[in-house]
Amino acid sequence: MLSKVQITNLFGNELVNIDFSKRSVIITGDNGNGKTTILNTIYNSLTGNYSVSDLKYNTIKIKFDSDFEYMKSIFVKKSSDENGEKIEIRYKSENQSLIVNLRVSKMKKIIILEKIVKKQNRTSSTLFEEKGPENQLIPSGQKVSIVNLMDLIDEDDDFSKKLKEINKSLLYFPTYRRIDLDIESYYSSLYDSPIMALLQREQREKKKKFGISDRRVIGMSNSDIEEILKEYSRTLNEVSSNSLDILFRDFTKSTMMKMGQSLGNIRVSSFTKNIKTLEQLKSINDILELNISTDTLQEISSQYEKNIQLLDEIRSNDNNVNAEDRDRLFEAVLALPLMQVIQDLQTEYSKYNNKITEELTSYNYISENLKDFSGNKLKLIKTELNEFEFQKVGTQINKFSDFSTGEKQLITFLVYSAIELPKTTPALVIIDEPELSLHVKWQNKLLKNLLKKSNLQVLSATHSPYIINRSVDSLVVRKV
Repeated sequence: MLSKVQITNLFGNELVNIDFSKRSVIITGDNGNGKTTILNTIYNSLTGNYSVSDLKYNTIKIKFDSDFEYMKSIFVKKSSDENGEKIEIRYKSENQSLIVNLRVSKMKKIIILEKIVKKQNRTSSTLFEEKGPENQLIPSGQKVSIVNLMDLIDEDDDFSKKLKEINKSLLYFPTYRRIDLDIESYYSSLYDSPIMALLQREQREKKKKFGISDRRVIGMSNSDIEEILKEYSRTLNEVSSNSLDILFRDFTKSTMMKMGQSLGNIRVSSFTKNIKTLEQLKSINDILELNISTDTLQEISSQYEKNIQLLDEIRSNDNNVNAEDRDRLFEAVLALPLMQVIQDLQTEYSKYNNKITEELTSYNYISENLKDFSGNKLKLIKTELNEFEFQKVGTQINKFSDFSTGEKQLITFLVYSAIELPKTTPALVIIDEPELSLHVKWQNKLLKNLLKKSNLQVLSATHSPYIINRSVDSLVVRKV
């Protein structure tokens, strides 16, 4: 997804250059030397989220890989004058650019939107311009989201859609992701149901924040993973149902269209004298909404009936062909359409099967990784109804809520990466301290296994030497 990142004057004097030519980038170093700040700066610049407290640099330039079709670069510049700080954000895509100007009030320490300009093919259009407090697009505050601002202006704007595609291709696991997993288990043994209900409600509110404008995985509760898997189950069933409907419609339409072919290429599904061909064709056409014209149906019906008549004439012909040979000829001709129907059905089913296989790549990614991490002890089972349940071999554990914190941490990485990121579009997973709660063996496997999804890049900051796996071609950035 990313090609290069450059941050200037981080903390006032530091230059940071990160080359993303390798799929894994690992930032290491002692506590307090800015690893998390770098992750936050990159994440906020990608998602277009800015706050007064996060402006610890002068500029950041992000270049996207050529395979990422939605954006070429993002450039953010901070400057100061007597009234406060100004932030200019420039987005550049293939043939468009967007310039957003923000102002940070010196007195009130709030962010104000000044102007948004869109450029395309050497022409500029002002999407918004502040002309006073009464004209502000958003209430003054300490945080602003460019994606949300663009939605307020025009959510159907093509540049707004490109910004959303960046966000859809991004996940961020901050260090505080672990808190709710630990707290929920701890407090459930101390407090009664009303207190637990209050805690769970707060967790649900945190979960709601995860979306297009906020790609941080925080406030994880025991229900989060189960909800994601339920939604994935609904998606699978919907794809399966829709694909079967398309299969049946395309197969029926193809068969009907071939009924009018010449006798030499005849491919019909049945031969019956006493049927009202045109009426049946019209009925099927209407029920399945095939949109074949009445004239075409008439032509198909007419040719079909001529073929039937010709076959009857051949069968009743008494010239030099004996009765046994005539019957064999008739049976052979009748077999042709059945063979063609089977072949057509196989072709349509192959298309259906490919769609289902594509949707199941997320499940296979989770399932195979769990088995690899656990030595086949942790499993994600898919039922015939496309529902999912966990299984821990040799135990009665079959729910996410019953797993250890480390197991929950691992499953969360895998489920979010598999389901909440696109299947083929280049994507980035940012993880601060991925080693949290993981056994050293799992730490050593983590990056290698996450990268089994071929469109992923991983940017991580760690203290653990076990995260750096020699079998993973990583760029290691050492902060001193």
